[in-house]
Order: sequence, then structure tokens, then C-alpha cells
Amino acid sequence: MPSDNIDTVSELELDTTPKSEFLPFKNTLKIYVFKKENAVQLSFRLSDNAVFTDRLSIPDMHIICKEWNNGGVNGIETWMGKVFWEERTVGPRPECKPASFVAIQFNKWNFRLTIEEMEDTIYEFNKQLNGENHWDD
Repeated sequence: MPSDNIDTVSELELDTTPKSEFLPFKNTLKIYVFKKENAVQLSFRLSDNAVFTDRLSIPDMHIICKEWNNGGVNGIETWMGKVFWEERTVGPRPECKPASFVAIQFNKWNFRLTIEEMEDTIYEFNKQLNGENHWDD
């Protein structure tokens, strides 16, 4: 009588199909400067396989880069609607525990960056703005 058991180890060893290479989103915020469109695309990470993307103008991004830790950006009108973007040194109420992060709010979205992530974003903005990007062609 034939056996109903399947030798799964042998079956797995014979599988020669290429494996899918999943590329997860890792950056909390990734930007792309589109000079010809006078725009900066912001891609905020939601999970390993989802981001939320919106755009604002290059002049608005200049304001954010200059003011985020200098009193903050408090409700400037942008293509994304009103944007609030500021460094915070305390957490939310009522506890108000000491903290250090960058709070970003627009529409119904709220995001937080570390200070290092914000500094990296400013560096990347200036690098793309002043350099050559493959999408500039």
C-alpha cells in the first residue's frame, strides 16, 4: 500500500525557482527634490511596505529647514495644506516628560523624526538641490 507521507525536505531541496527579493521601506522620511517642478516629494514610512507621499514647494522646504529648531514652522500654507514642523523637548500632555524629537503635522497626519533624522533630511535636501539627480533629466 502506497504511503500518503510526502518527503517535504526533498521537495524543498529541489526547488530551484528564484526567490523574490523584497525591498522594505526603512527611512522614516525620504525626500526627492524635483527642481524643474520646484517641488520636494516627502515619503513618510508607515510600515516596511507602505509610505505616505505628498509634496511641497522648494521655498517651503527652505523655510522648514531654517525654522524647525528656531521656533518651528507653525501653520504655513503649503500644497499639503497647513504644515506644523518643530523641534519638541517635552512629550505630550498631561505628562510632558522630557523628550527630544521633531513633530510634523499636516492634514490629519502626525509624524515624528529623531533630531538625527531631521539633520539627515536637511543634508539630503541640500545635496539633491545643489547636485545632479538621475530624475533631473
